[in-house]
Amino acid sequence: MQLCRWILKPIGIWHMIYGRSSQSEKLLSLILIFVCFFGLCFVLVPAGPYTLFREKDINIKVKLFGPVGFCLTSAIKYCFLGARASSIGRCVEHVESDWRIVRHYDHRRMMLRNVLVGRKLTTLCVIFLYTGGMSYHTIMPLSSRTKTNGSFTSRPLVYPGYDLYFDSQASPAYEIIFCMHCLSAMIQYSATTAACSLAASFATHACGQVQILMTLLDDLVDGKRTKGTNVEKRLRLITKHHVRVLRFTADVEKILREICLLELVAATLIICLLEYYCMTFGKIGSAAYEVNWYDLPGHKAVDLVMIITMSYYPPKLTAGKFCDLSLNTFSTVLKTSVVYLNLLRTVTQ
Repeated sequence: MQLCRWILKPIGIWHMIYGRSSQSEKLLSLILIFVCFFGLCFVLVPAGPYTLFREKDINIKVKLFGPVGFCLTSAIKYCFLGARASSIGRCVEHVESDWRIVRHYDHRRMMLRNVLVGRKLTTLCVIFLYTGGMSYHTIMPLSSRTKTNGSFTSRPLVYPGYDLYFDSQASPAYEIIFCMHCLSAMIQYSATTAACSLAASFATHACGQVQILMTLLDDLVDGKRTKGTNVEKRLRLITKHHVRVLRFTADVEKILREICLLELVAATLIICLLEYYCMTFGKIGSAAYEVNWYDLPGHKAVDLVMIITMSYYPPKLTAGKFCDLSLNTFSTVLKTSVVYLNLLRTVTQ
């Protein structure tokens, strides 16, 4: 649980779920939770109403749905983690107890092998979320400044809507908002990574316990691993272990059922939006075809053929350049996303 502890501590969840935390640590957790909620609300309160009501351009509105929606789903995941603190704590205690009662070396080796799988999954989640997300929140705003009338410089923000309260372009307001957006991004990615880390840790631990159960079943008849015991004792041990595994998996399912549903819905919508963003490149061909190409001198109109041809092959998202992120690849998830995609196309046309 080391990586889980590192991720959950900064957002104030670990000391709320861990039974051996002191009162000062729990007080610190309450302060961190307040700071995290403030950081999330700092984004959602201005950007949410702006995206839904104030922004009239449907294309800009759709572009804002991605980051604002991710912030909202991260806040909901964070709330679920806090609401399930006691249940998560019981699962953590269950994992600790399993490590204390293990006796055989090969059983411990099975558990260690599964722990490494969970750590690798958590590490990958951290790398992808933090590198991609923090680049979006830092490099993109700093590298896309636009000038108007040769003198006024507009500095873009990832989340708009602050102009209703104060001048967000003036210093030091812009710098404060920029830093708060980075802090909010860290909280969002920490909440998402925490949920993934808990799921990976608990799932891999359950896999290790199932593998141990399989070795106990193989040893039921011969009793070579547990010498000095009869069949009744070995069967009783297997039954207790099986019931223990079933109770643990049931607890994990109760903890993560809402978070998994939210993750599925959010991932489907995000993939749908990414498809839509990439599909807008296909409008280049229509724009090139609809210009008054017949007014061009000589054979200059032939130069538009290359633009029109290239537009039939718009950029596509791929999974490691092995396959496209298409309906055939993601089947059920992307079948659902097509419904939202058609809705977006209907609204934006």
